[in-house]
Amino acid sequence: MPLLQTTQGKLVYAGRGTSSPPLVCLHGAGGNHRHWGYQLRDLCPKRRILTFDLPGHGRSPEPGCKRIEDYGNWLLTALDILDIEQTFIAGHSMGGMIALWVALHAPERVAGLILTSTGARLKILPLLLENLANGGLNLTVQTIVQRGYGKKAAPELVLAGSQDFKQVKPTVFYGDFLACNEFNVMDKLGRITCPTLILCGEEDEVTPPKFSLYLQKHIPRAKLVIIPEAGHMLPLEKPIEVSAEIGNFLETTFQDKND
Repeated sequence: MPLLQTTQGKLVYAGRGTSSPPLVCLHGAGGNHRHWGYQLRDLCPKRRILTFDLPGHGRSPEPGCKRIEDYGNWLLTALDILDIEQTFIAGHSMGGMIALWVALHAPERVAGLILTSTGARLKILPLLLENLANGGLNLTVQTIVQRGYGKKAAPELVLAGSQDFKQVKPTVFYGDFLACNEFNVMDKLGRITCPTLILCGEEDEVTPPKFSLYLQKHIPRAKLVIIPEAGHMLPLEKPIEVSAEIGNFLETTFQDKND
């Protein structure tokens, strides 16, 4: 996998395709680039796709970050190094918050947003923060897995997700949750002017559909799609549906800009 050497540290990513502007995919708290693996496979024939391991996640070395702003600046630095002037950004959960921050603070860099299983604000259970602050991880993983998948999610998918999350150090997970807990752009969404697609699982208990409905109501001209029989881990649970919605959104956005 390619590795970027930045002034803020190393960053690992997977990439395919050559078209411009590309699509950058950002995973959620405790995740890694593989959480967007199906979309990397499905969309690359028509689009350049890049999926990052955020600092401290996957193969990107520590430390992680404790503020969404810091993750956002990491992304902008990576785009500069890759000579990407403008990009679509797809963000899952915490990744969606990073996408929102970039759209608000560097709108000229964002061709469009795909906000997946996310919200303008996400308060973390105090018990999980306390558990991670004390070096625990199992309770956090157990809670995410129990609440993070739809009722019909394949057992092997849930097991793989649990094993994935357990590879993340508690300090990194704790930083992610602190970042999510402090993030709040509920009163700033009206400033977002780029095309926006919002995706949410009908059975999402982590960022319930009401979070996505709020985003749709307050982001001008945003489109919302609620996918049935899916939980929080939407890109993994419903890869065909997610890839199709993103693909249609990208094609429609390009047509509108060229008309």
